[in-house]
Amino acid sequence: MNISEEIRGVVESQLADNEFVVDIVIKGIEGAQKLIVLVDSDDGLTIDKCSKISKNLSGYLEENEIFDSAFTLEVSSPGLDHPLKLRRQYLKNVGRGIKIRTNDGQEIEGILKNLKEEQVEIELNKSKGEKSVQKIEIPFTKIDRAMVLVSFK
Repeated sequence: MNISEEIRGVVESQLADNEFVVDIVIKGIEGAQKLIVLVDSDDGLTIDKCSKISKNLSGYLEENEIFDSAFTLEVSSPGLDHPLKLRRQYLKNVGRGIKIRTNDGQEIEGILKNLKEEQVEIELNKSKGEKSVQKIEIPFTKIDRAMVLVSFK
C-alpha cells in the first residue's frame, strides 16, 4: 500500500455515508512536503468536519511516522477552482453551469442537465439567434477536465 492509499483509508474511516474523499495530493520535496486532502459531501462539508479530519489525520501521520521530515497538512473541500473528478461530484452539480474540455481539446459550456451511468448530458449555451435548445451527451471516458462555472445570478 502506498502513502496515498493509506491516507485515503484513514480519512475514509472518519467519513459518514454522504461524505467522500475526492483527492489526496502530496506536493514538494522531502523536508518541504505538503499533503492536501480534498473531501466532499453530497450535502456540503463543514469547517468543523475538515478540522476534525485534519486533527485525527495529523495525529495518525505523526504517530506512524508516515513522513520522514516536517510536512504541511491541508484538509478542505474542493473549491470551484478544482476540477470534478468523481461521478458523485457531477451528480451534486446537476443544474449548474459547467465547462468541459474533452480529450481531443474541444471545450464545451452549458448546463449539466443529467447524469447517466457512463455519460453526462449537457444543455449547450444558446448562441444569439438560436431558438432551440441543444443537448449533447459526453461519455466520462472522453472528459479530460470539467469545471463548475461560477454564477452570480
